[in-house]
Amino acid sequence: MVTGEVFPVDLGASEFNQAWGLPVKYGHNEKHGWKLLVNSNVSQVDFMYAGFDTESSYDYLDLGHLNGTHRLTGALGTGEAALLPLAPTWNQRHFTVLWKTDASVNRNGIPRVSQVEARCLATPNPTALNMPITVNQRWEGLLIKSGDVIYTSVLQPANTRMVLTLDAIAGKIANPDFDLYASTSTTMPDNSNYTWRSYNGNGGRGLAGGGEAIDIGTTTTARAIYIGVRSYPWTDNAGHFVLRANVQKSVPFGATGVRTLTVCHPGVSNIQSHANWPKAKETLQRAALRVLAATHGNIFLRTFAMKYVAGSTNGQFCEGATCDWCMTHPDKGDYCGYQANGLPGRVRIPNIACAGAGYAPGNYDDPTLLSLIVAHEATHGVLGQADDPVQGDEYYQGLSFCGHSILNGPHNWTYRFCTSLNHCRDPEPGATTPAGFDCSLSSGNLWDRLQTGSQASSFYSFHPTDQTSAQPWETYHSNYHARNLVNFTYQ
Repeated sequence: MVTGEVFPVDLGASEFNQAWGLPVKYGHNEKHGWKLLVNSNVSQVDFMYAGFDTESSYDYLDLGHLNGTHRLTGALGTGEAALLPLAPTWNQRHFTVLWKTDASVNRNGIPRVSQVEARCLATPNPTALNMPITVNQRWEGLLIKSGDVIYTSVLQPANTRMVLTLDAIAGKIANPDFDLYASTSTTMPDNSNYTWRSYNGNGGRGLAGGGEAIDIGTTTTARAIYIGVRSYPWTDNAGHFVLRANVQKSVPFGATGVRTLTVCHPGVSNIQSHANWPKAKETLQRAALRVLAATHGNIFLRTFAMKYVAGSTNGQFCEGATCDWCMTHPDKGDYCGYQANGLPGRVRIPNIACAGAGYAPGNYDDPTLLSLIVAHEATHGVLGQADDPVQGDEYYQGLSFCGHSILNGPHNWTYRFCTSLNHCRDPEPGATTPAGFDCSLSSGNLWDRLQTGSQASSFYSFHPTDQTSAQPWETYHSNYHARNLVNFTYQ
C-alpha cells in the first residue's frame, strides 16, 4: 500500500443548520445523507477529526461502506476513525455519510471531519468508472493529489435542462483548481475528448474559484452524461468537492423550472455602466444560486432581463411597467427596500443607486447578505409562499417558527425549506406559536405546500421527507463559475 496523502476536508455538520441564535452549536432535527466518491485506486481512507463533541448516541456522524458503519458520537475530542477498506466492485468505490441530530441536547461546536489520509494500491490499475450519481442530490468526492481524477455518470431525463455544478469546499492549497468535463459519447471525458468542459483557473478566489459549472442544456429524450472531475496538476492540488446534476423541467411540460425575470430599473439608464453594477449583478447571481440550492436544483433563475423604464412609474413596484421585479425609482420612498406584493407576484429590490445601510446595504456593498434577502423575496414572488400563519409559513409578526427555512424571517436567516422532519421544531426562544399557525408536520412544512400547491408543476422532483438528499446551503452561491451561468440582457 502506498503511503497516504493527507489533506483538508470539510465533512459533517458545517454546511447545515446551526442552533437557533447560537452559531457555536450544531442544529436540532437534522438528517442529511450523501455519498463520497474516490478514485478507483484508493484503497483506504483515514478520517481525522478535532474537537468532536455531540450528545452521545443521539447526535452522530456515520461513515460507512460495504464492510459496515463507523459512528462518531459523544465527546471524542481529537482522533481518527478506523480505516475503511474499499471493495473492488465498481458500485462500491465510495463511502456513505450521514449527519443526524435529534430535538433535544446539542453540544458546543460544529462536529466534522477536518482532514483525511487517503492511501492507494501499491500497484495501480487503470482508473475505472465510478457508480452513477443521481439528479438533484448532493454527491461529494476526494481528489487526493494533483492530477487525480474521478469518473462517473448521470442520466439526464427526457424534457429537462441540466446544470452540472462542482463546488470546492476544502483544499490543500489556498487556491485549489478542480476541472469538470462532460460527454455524451466517451465514458471518461478529459481535456482532449469531451462534449462540454469547464476548466477555468482559480484566479486567486480561494474556494469560490476552485469549482466549475456547465450548462448541459435541454434534451427531449433521456441521455447518459459521462462526467470527469480532475484536480489540475498544480503542486499539492488535493481537496474535497461537491458535485451536483441539477435538473429542471423543460418543454413540453408547459411549466418550466428555468425562468427569465424582467427587472425594471426606472431612473437609471445604461445600468451596466453604473459604478455599482458589478456588485448588483453579483447579488442577483448569488440570489439565483440560492434559489437553485433551496429548491434542490428545480428552479433556475437563469436570465435577468434588465429593462430601463423612463420616468418614475406609479409606485414602489413599477406598476406602470411590464416587469417581474422592480428596482424602485430613487424618487420613491424606501427605494432601498425589498418586498413581494403578490403570491406569486412582483418583487421590489433596492435601486442600484441605493445609499441605505443595514438590511438595505448601500451601493449593493454586501452581495452575500442582500442575495439572501432577495432569495427570500423570490420565494414569495416566484414560488408564491406566504407570510401567513394559516398557510403555515415559517414566521409571523416578527417571530420565527421554523429555523430550517429561508422564509423564517430576519432573525435567523437560513438557506433552505423546512420539511416534515423539522417544521416548527425549533421556534424562536420564548416565542408562543400564534393562533391558527399550521405546525402540522404532514401539511404545514414548506416542501409539502410546494408539492400540493400551484407551483408543483414547475418541479421535476421533490425533496424527500426525511431530508436524506442533502444540498449545501451557505457555500453554493459562492461558486464563482456557477454564478457566471446566470445571464443578463439589457433593454
